[in-house]
Amino acid sequence: MAFIGAGVGSLRTRSDVCEHPRPCRRRGRAKPYVCSSRSLSGAQEQFRQQQGDGAATARSRAILNSTHSPAVEPWILMPGKFDALHLGHFQLLQSACRLGTPVLLTFSGMGKVLGWDPRRRPMLWEAERNDILAEWGRKLGKDIRCETLPFDDIRSLSPEQFIDQVIVERFHASGVVCGYDWRFGFKAQGSADTLCELAKPRGLQVDVIEKIRMHELEVSSTRVRELLETYGDVREAKALLGRYYRLRGRVVAPSDSIHLLNQWSGSQVHVDGSKGLILTDIVNFFPRAGRYETCITFDGRTAPLWGAARLCRSALDEQQDRRNMDLIILEDAQHLWREDMGCATVELRNWIEP
Repeated sequence: MAFIGAGVGSLRTRSDVCEHPRPCRRRGRAKPYVCSSRSLSGAQEQFRQQQGDGAATARSRAILNSTHSPAVEPWILMPGKFDALHLGHFQLLQSACRLGTPVLLTFSGMGKVLGWDPRRRPMLWEAERNDILAEWGRKLGKDIRCETLPFDDIRSLSPEQFIDQVIVERFHASGVVCGYDWRFGFKAQGSADTLCELAKPRGLQVDVIEKIRMHELEVSSTRVRELLETYGDVREAKALLGRYYRLRGRVVAPSDSIHLLNQWSGSQVHVDGSKGLILTDIVNFFPRAGRYETCITFDGRTAPLWGAARLCRSALDEQQDRRNMDLIILEDAQHLWREDMGCATVELRNWIEP
């Protein structure tokens, strides 16, 4: 998958040259925080001897037993949700790559623990996430590692315990790169400033990336969702993502289309699917209903196809029917149907009309 967007150089906010071998800095401030220049292993060992084993609970130690042996190049952790993989995340990766091997640390089960809507779909499906990270890794010349921890296992840790048990003891990381608004620890007690303070005696490098703006918009996954869901503004979303937003769904056989449309209850716009090819079971976040210019790729076909598609949001009572009934109707595309068709990817290029 080609990465479309601003080049690496345009995302930099300051020089790559570090003034100190163990920087703990916050981008945008006049003077960076500075950590101890002792070796990482020595600083961590001294801290463990000073603190003893009482800082961690027995339960947390059993859960967070270390499984990682330090590599030749130090690991730099990037904790977060990474829902959309936007250009802000790419800048975090740039910073991490300058310090060592970048490691994305995500937490599974957050939605269930925090009470998020179970119908909330991710912005990316797994295969696309892997493709994007592989492309970013090629651009940066680094292999990007991904690690996941159950959120329920670390939610009760204090900020100090999170640093010691997760960052230092489990992953043996030598540094952390995060956004200015990252929170961690029990009830989000820890902030980026807390991280910098705790990093000093542990010999950890920290780089905090300040707010990033593109086209006068703050780059965030929440903002991308808002642009897509409220306005259908796929062009502004592309400016924040660095690529066009894509949807993934299952192609419905024409013989089943009429039955599917009879079940479907959409918006007040009349939908004619008689000549269209329908996609259902959309796996990721569904934007505003309407008609879009699209680039479509069917599984098993290398050449993409261009055309118009109508996105139809289900108006079923979601409390009674939790099925994913959102539809994508590829206009005048029924002649493309083949028996071996499975799924397709629809890239949204431009909004045409409601």
